[in-house]
Amino acid sequence: MIGPDWAPSGSKSSMHELKIVDWWDENVLGDIFTDYELVQTITTNIVDAIGWSEHTGRIQSGLAADFVVLDTFNSDPYRNVVEAIDPDVRLVVVGGLAVFGDVDIMQAMDDEIQIIQGEGFTKATDITYDGVPEAQQTVDEMLAALQSCNQGAQVPLEYLFTLGDERYFDVLNNSLTFQNGRTIDLWGDYYDVELNEDGHRVDGTVAGAGPIDTTPPSNGGAEDTESACSDGVDNDGDPYVDCDDYDCSETTVCGGEGNQPEVPEPELPVLWATYGPRGGTLSHPTTIEEGIHLEECESSEATLSEANVPTIPASKILLCGAIMVVMQATDECIEAGGSFCNLEVADAVAVPAHLCTDAGSYPEEVTCRAAWSFIDAEEEESGPEPEPEPESESWVDGPLYWVAILVALIVIVGSLGVVNSNLRARAGRDPSILVSEEE
Repeated sequence: MIGPDWAPSGSKSSMHELKIVDWWDENVLGDIFTDYELVQTITTNIVDAIGWSEHTGRIQSGLAADFVVLDTFNSDPYRNVVEAIDPDVRLVVVGGLAVFGDVDIMQAMDDEIQIIQGEGFTKATDITYDGVPEAQQTVDEMLAALQSCNQGAQVPLEYLFTLGDERYFDVLNNSLTFQNGRTIDLWGDYYDVELNEDGHRVDGTVAGAGPIDTTPPSNGGAEDTESACSDGVDNDGDPYVDCDDYDCSETTVCGGEGNQPEVPEPELPVLWATYGPRGGTLSHPTTIEEGIHLEECESSEATLSEANVPTIPASKILLCGAIMVVMQATDECIEAGGSFCNLEVADAVAVPAHLCTDAGSYPEEVTCRAAWSFIDAEEEESGPEPEPEPESESWVDGPLYWVAILVALIVIVGSLGVVNSNLRARAGRDPSILVSEEE
């Protein structure tokens, strides 16, 4: 799990600290973590580590309504979280209360908002809470109090947002510790984005980018063949020469759509690998090799019965999941808790906690496989083991034993002293004279 700290990154939020981890994973560790696992470090991993998983950390019935809504600019929802910056935060809800977000959303949910102006974007907030005396300060009042405390300090009060904090990035770029043996440009990698006049990403859905589709221009005429005319080289915007590239005769390099090579269907395993549970039920890209993502099953009883899933034993929990695999080329999208477009043959989408019947909709070029299994329900924590009864103490274990030992030693030492004195006294006398009488 990760969070803001006073390391060289000195980040203001978990969302920015996530970018530090992402950069390190990509450039130092060799990309060993998936985007899904990175997002877990600021969500489920934290609450699981501190034992709060029964209260918050997941969008789940019965838990506290703590969540963040982001603008969409990437087809992978987890990559979207990793790359999101301050203007992308549309709404923050804590305990069911809207506390921060876009002005229009906050106005619809709260009648006591305060406007906060960022660098090129505007947000609204309400951090007050009726009935709690310590929660009556507005953001302006809190900043004024902090500024008063910071008077005379060499380091200025931190700017609220990461985007627009030039001093922050200047400190990072000139930090010998942070840049030791490497060149890190967090601004260029994550924050150098174009915002529209309303403060939203120009390539995000809020700004009107529409359904996110990163598909390169196809041979349907999107290429400018007059300005990009070049025989046998890439001119359609993708990084390779293929049949979508036009030559100077206004036909594709391969001589037409019919000449494009057919991609063979992927081989599907007979027995699928499974993984999980990981605590997340959002659909996400995966691979055939990784297998089917299992989570606590949310499919209805009718769906389970139709799939011939046996009745769940009382001491068990049912896990299930589905995987959708693109078998043939398609221009359509998979709809499974979100839109997955720009699909290629062998691409796969994991749909945890559902079977194929209720996993979503998908084109006929896509096939679906599902799996389920039972795991033991967590047993209630047993009470503490009874303390062992103390053994009866003999007099040898008590303090009198050691007192007796000490007295005995004193007596022995004293006796040795007396004996030694007597021997010395006798040795100091004149030797005895034997007298014999003569008759």
